[in-house]
Amino acid sequence: MSTNARVRFKIKLQSYNRFTAPKYVQQLLKMEPDRVLQVQIDTRVWGGSQTFHSRITKDERIIIPKLIMGLLEKQNKALEGKILEITLEAI
Repeated sequence: MSTNARVRFKIKLQSYNRFTAPKYVQQLLKMEPDRVLQVQIDTRVWGGSQTFHSRITKDERIIIPKLIMGLLEKQNKALEGKILEITLEAI
């Protein structure tokens, strides 16, 4: 599979608006700190989907910007600890 493939998976949102991609996804996309990723977060339960560009941190996590979190959170419901559907694509 090519390195610019799309991978879709579900994660549990960690504290401070971050998540860790599964190891097989990291290996498949050859995720490194200098690689730009297109991240799409789908929260169908709450009725929202947002796309943004990010990089993986040194501790192998992806941080969701506060602006995106604000757009995803509806009626002041915190998403921390909730299950989100993520689509990652290396650019």
